[in-house]
Amino acid sequence: MLQQITKIKGFGILDNFQDGQKIKPFNKYNLLYGWNGSGKTTLGRLMRCLENKSLHAEFKSSEFTVNLDSGKIESKNLDHSLDIRVFNQDFVTDNLNLFDATTKPIIFISKEKIDEKKELDNKKDELKKKQEDIGKIEKEFITHYRNLEDFHKTTGKSIKDFFLGTVYANVTYNKNASERIWIEIRDGELKDYELSEKDLSQEKDYTLLNSKKDEIPKVQFPVKVDIEKLKQIQKEVHKLLTTNITSKVIERLKDNPEIGKWVEVGLELHKHHESNDCEFCGQKLPKNRIEDLEKHFSKEYNDLKDQITQLVENLEKGIRPELTDYSYLLYESLKKKYNLVLKETNNALKEANRKLQQWIESLICKKGDPFKLFDVENSDLSEFSEFNKNLSALNSIIIEHNEITNSHQEKAENAKKKIEYHFVSQSALTQSIKETEEKYSSLKNQRASEKEKLSLLEGQIKELQNSLKSDTLAIDEINDNIHRFLGRNDIILERQDEGGYQLKRGSIVARNLSEGEKTAISLIYFFSKIQENDAKMADQIIILDDPVSSFDSNHLFNASSLIKKATEKSKQLFVLTHNFWFFKQVRDWMVRKNKKEDVVANIYLVKQGVITDANKSLMSFHSEYQHVFKTVLDFQDMDTIEESLCFTIANSIRRLLEAFTSFKCPDDSGFNGALQLGEKKGLLTEQKERIYFFAHKYSHLDRIESLDNTVEPLMEEGKNVVNDVLWLIKKVDEDHYKSMLKVCGHEDKLTA
Repeated sequence: MLQQITKIKGFGILDNFQDGQKIKPFNKYNLLYGWNGSGKTTLGRLMRCLENKSLHAEFKSSEFTVNLDSGKIESKNLDHSLDIRVFNQDFVTDNLNLFDATTKPIIFISKEKIDEKKELDNKKDELKKKQEDIGKIEKEFITHYRNLEDFHKTTGKSIKDFFLGTVYANVTYNKNASERIWIEIRDGELKDYELSEKDLSQEKDYTLLNSKKDEIPKVQFPVKVDIEKLKQIQKEVHKLLTTNITSKVIERLKDNPEIGKWVEVGLELHKHHESNDCEFCGQKLPKNRIEDLEKHFSKEYNDLKDQITQLVENLEKGIRPELTDYSYLLYESLKKKYNLVLKETNNALKEANRKLQQWIESLICKKGDPFKLFDVENSDLSEFSEFNKNLSALNSIIIEHNEITNSHQEKAENAKKKIEYHFVSQSALTQSIKETEEKYSSLKNQRASEKEKLSLLEGQIKELQNSLKSDTLAIDEINDNIHRFLGRNDIILERQDEGGYQLKRGSIVARNLSEGEKTAISLIYFFSKIQENDAKMADQIIILDDPVSSFDSNHLFNASSLIKKATEKSKQLFVLTHNFWFFKQVRDWMVRKNKKEDVVANIYLVKQGVITDANKSLMSFHSEYQHVFKTVLDFQDMDTIEESLCFTIANSIRRLLEAFTSFKCPDDSGFNGALQLGEKKGLLTEQKERIYFFAHKYSHLDRIESLDNTVEPLMEEGKNVVNDVLWLIKKVDEDHYKSMLKVCGHEDKLTA
């Protein structure tokens, strides 16, 4: 059990607590009485710290120590094994909430259900916000989706229009085709797929109707010059031109080649006609003339001429005509290159033919003058090598043409792909489709993620709704206790299908709960809660802070009866109250227990954050009025008022005047009614204003005001105001005043 509070620092008004003050240790039953501002609420919150095992949010740096019958609990370590249950305004706030109070008020009882309801409402708000966010994402997502759709539709149509009049005119080019092509190229460098107008036109040529051309047979290919063979011919030409005839030479004919030719022909004629006379002059040919001539025109001579004749014939055959332009047989893409190479090849051919012609002319000269030695130009035959080189290039173009013909279908397919890639990449670059697609993909993932969160949120909402619907509160028992607590049965709680309870007064929905009704429902729930899960009352320490603070006197008997019945078997009970009538009922109940058993109950007074043992008047008086009257009389008797009691003066005076007015001026005029009665009996205006100001300003304070020097005027003016108030009561009703002096044990003041 809790035994004693031995230390309090930094905990609001309880800072007035003095270390080492002596009061009776807490007992099984404990009753604490104190007016508003005395520190009861703060003490209840300190007890709630023990229950929650955590410091109060407003007093995070506080320090306190509570001794137990075995050990102690300190603020720096609130871990303990006690089962402490505190009912106070914090419990009411945490465990009773009214939602939609202005339309269809739904009450949720228990912190768990209130938290669940708040969480449900928060999640519904979150759901609405999430739906709005998804709506925004969806709108932007659809915009990007449509941009991509339009891109692929437009691009597909562009390709289809371009292929009109080609073999691919009937191929379906639509959004799907563009999407397929885009998948193939989007990871590459798009600029690499773009074609120039020239390249685009060239690629289209492969796809045109009837664009395939015939293959050119290899037999039609121009033949290269055999350079090695030509080198041999060059050597032969060189040999013939440098051949020296070694037969008997007639110098006249040697030195005069034209005469030699004439004579050589004449010799042949004479032989043919078997003439012995000169066919020119008719004279007899000299003896041995024919023999000498035959020696001059020897076999070596004739063989040389025959060789020259044969070589010239061969060389003349080697002279080639210019190559014919067959570009009309080629594909358009090859024509320009073909014509350029053809021109270069024919130029090289001319040079080669010129070389052969030079050789022929030299040999003819040698044949005409066989005895002459001719100089020979040393040629590297580069003309023929150049011709062969250009001829190879020309033949390569023809081979390329044939390859295109043989693989025309493949070329057309490749051209088709290049054209497709061109249009898609060009449009993608123009419209920044990669950025659009990245944003679309990001929005798609974001949308999926948000929808997943939305689905999770909807599941959580459904789970919370089901939990609220499955509230197992014993509503019949609670309604029965409410009726007994309030002493009437016109109020009822009805369970709602969607969870929670609706308060009705009769058959009408109640849209506002009074503070008393809230307290009643919360207190009844508290008593129900402390019995949850087969909890043993004998193990529980129960603290009730002003459990009837909002009840009128009609409810107090029922309320106190229910409270006593519900807490009687607890391990330890603390009741804190400012209501004297409730205090009296609990006090008398505890006093009876002390008489029946060993002393099990202690009663305390809380004033300005200080707990003391209850004084004799508090234990014996039967009304709060008697207690207050006695308190004010005690103040009058003090020579000096202690600082710790200063604030109590204002509260005591106010309570005394309010009570006195209630039976002297039953017109709900407050303590001002008593002041008006006093004026009629001679109370001075300045006295009236002093009492009024003093009671109004300093009653109900639970703190020292930092900008007002409060203690000094209380100590200085307090006794004056006490004397004024007692004088007022005496003047207004002297018989009453004298009877109160007797009740309070102050007969000595009767003659004063």
